[in-house]
Amino acid sequence: MNYLELFDLFHQCRLGAVLAARDDIILDINQQGDIFLNGKGNLKGQSLRRIADFLCISPAGQDFIPSRAGDGVSFRCTPVTDGQYGNPAFHEYLLPVCVLESGLFPAQSRMVVFRDATSQFFFQLLEHVFHQMNEAVTIWDNQCRILMINKAAEKLESHLSDDVLGKENAALYKANKNSILAIPQVLKDKKPLLNLRQDVFTNSGKEIEMVSSNYPVLMDGRVVAAYSMMQDHSSITELHHRIGELQRTLADTDPAQTPKTDSGLTAHYNFSDICFTSNSIRILIERSKMIALSDSPVLIYGETGTGKELFAQSIHNASRRKHCPFLAINCAAIPETLLESTLFGTEKGAYTGSIQRKGLLELAHTGTLLLDEINSMDIQLQAKLLRFLQEGEFRRVGGVKSIHVDVRIISNTNIAPMEAIQKKQLRIDLYYRLGIANLTIPPLRERKEDIPTLVQSFLLKARKATGKSVLGIDKHTLSVFFAYDWPGNIRELQHAIEYSMTILPFDLQYITPEYLPDHILDATAAAPAPVQNELPKENLVRAATRKTARTLIQQTLAEHQNNISESAKALGISRQNLQRYIKSLDL
Repeated sequence: MNYLELFDLFHQCRLGAVLAARDDIILDINQQGDIFLNGKGNLKGQSLRRIADFLCISPAGQDFIPSRAGDGVSFRCTPVTDGQYGNPAFHEYLLPVCVLESGLFPAQSRMVVFRDATSQFFFQLLEHVFHQMNEAVTIWDNQCRILMINKAAEKLESHLSDDVLGKENAALYKANKNSILAIPQVLKDKKPLLNLRQDVFTNSGKEIEMVSSNYPVLMDGRVVAAYSMMQDHSSITELHHRIGELQRTLADTDPAQTPKTDSGLTAHYNFSDICFTSNSIRILIERSKMIALSDSPVLIYGETGTGKELFAQSIHNASRRKHCPFLAINCAAIPETLLESTLFGTEKGAYTGSIQRKGLLELAHTGTLLLDEINSMDIQLQAKLLRFLQEGEFRRVGGVKSIHVDVRIISNTNIAPMEAIQKKQLRIDLYYRLGIANLTIPPLRERKEDIPTLVQSFLLKARKATGKSVLGIDKHTLSVFFAYDWPGNIRELQHAIEYSMTILPFDLQYITPEYLPDHILDATAAAPAPVQNELPKENLVRAATRKTARTLIQQTLAEHQNNISESAKALGISRQNLQRYIKSLDL
């Protein structure tokens, strides 16, 4: 066999093949390769780098020494795993497949094999657009099995694509009363269902109110697939409510007479905004929905960053008071001397310079007042709050007239209530009044199965803020996240994602460990490293922590006299990626 026979074999397989010298001059090219590169038979003797630089690939490893044994000829094939797309003409894209070396070839030459990758390129392009869409989209085959789900749909449904791909519609959703599952109906009738109001439960127990438009995909008169485009109906309802609230406020309120607060008049979050897959949060949401139906005071305990206010706002928006004011105040952020007047209001002359002004309790009339970090409130002021909870009325600071208001109190604390009582930070009688309905939000370290869903939610927000086209985190970053204990809980995870998105280069699609905050990498450095032989060689650097990666690259560069190309080969990554690591690690 000579290389011309290889040329013909590759041509029959619709693969291009070019034989190039060490200086990248084209020695020969097969018929399919000439077609791919639009050479018209004139490519021999020309520079491969000028015509198709994406094919200028040198074999990895040591120099190849061809040998013959009887009639056999030795070959070496180096697969190309990180090749660049070539674009020789409009709507044409090529990718290198492998580099061949053999004693059959002229001395110091190699054969680069490449293929048509137009379909692959456009699939990746459309997949990228698919994941950047704000609308939630799912695609199903004609057997009602899910084929694709975009990032917005993952957030809406608290699903991860790896967990649901290939599953049937009926296994993922259950229609609530007076609702239907749209996709099976569309596949059956071969007709779209547009602007359909749906109320469904996912297989994780999350209830979703949505408006969807559902379409069949027909080819040659047969239904081959269907897709659904969805919007969260609760967010649409909330938008209408906020517009109405703003209109009423503008029409009825005199800004000169109304005290300004930072807390706003509406609650923005609903239970559908809570991202989870864990059973503990599902049970907590179900309990919270039942609590929302009553007017009993609620006490929420959770460590810092667990989402206490998110639950408080969701309870308000699921209650009969949802169209009424929602006010929040952080008891730890306001000095004791001002907190009383902020809550209860003042009468003119109560103290020097005081004016008649309503407090938050009056402003929240018919609605909900959230007392954040109630354990930071002065014990004496807690006694006045207790009287209000018992009697439903209070007096302004400096006032003698009792004022009756209808307000639901939700409070939260970042330390266990009994611990706060022991430390004299919370009155026990107030605890029994505030805690008629008690909720405890587990820390993130106790429900790490929620991390992938939370990450996708934070990435969706960060993509909009940074304009970067990041699809997710790689498996090694996920391993770091699972190894870390998250003392700052969900808020710390959100900040970690925002930090990574800020420093991540625009051309990367996945967050790798070297872009995580140093304190997370330092805390997980002592965790067991991945088994070396279970990792692909090209992921060696990505699997390392920042410090380890820095040391590994420094040693490799020293071993190869700072030769970038040779060092990249030794590390199993591309030359461009190595340069990117050098820059990001300040080497």
